[in-house]
Amino acid sequence: MSTVIDAGAEAVTESREDNDATNDEADIPDADEGPATTRAAGGTGRKRRTRTARGFPASSFIEALPLAEAIQAFAAGQKIRRLTLFEQLGRSAESGTSRQLVTNSNQYGLTKGNYTSEYIELTEVGKLASGDTSLGRA
Repeated sequence: MSTVIDAGAEAVTESREDNDATNDEADIPDADEGPATTRAAGGTGRKRRTRTARGFPASSFIEALPLAEAIQAFAAGQKIRRLTLFEQLGRSAESGTSRQLVTNSNQYGLTKGNYTSEYIELTEVGKLASGDTSLGRA
C-alpha cells in the first residue's frame, strides 16, 4: 500500500513497508503520531503549533469576579472605559493577564465587551454577582 502526499510543488510517495525503521526522506508522521510537520519551501520540519479552542473559560468564576467587582466599585455598576478601569486597578490594560481577565469575565456572562472594546459594562448577572449581597456578603 502506497500513499502520495502533496507537499507544495513536490509529491512524496512512500510505502508502508519501507517506513518501518526510519523516515529520513520526509518528515511525514503516521496517522497516530500527532500533528503534521512543516516541510514545504523553507520549512524546518518543526511541528506546527495549534490553538486550543476551549468551550469554557480558562479560569474559575472566583478569579473572573474581581473585574465585575471593580466595575461596581469604580463605576457604580455603569459602563466604564476599559483603560480607565485598569488604570484604577493599577494594572496594564494590554497585558496578557488583563486580556484574559476580560475574556473570562465575558465568558462567564459577567461583563459585556472584550479586551479590544473601548467600554466594558456589567450584565444583569454581573450586577447580581458583584453586588453587596452576593456570595453571602451582607
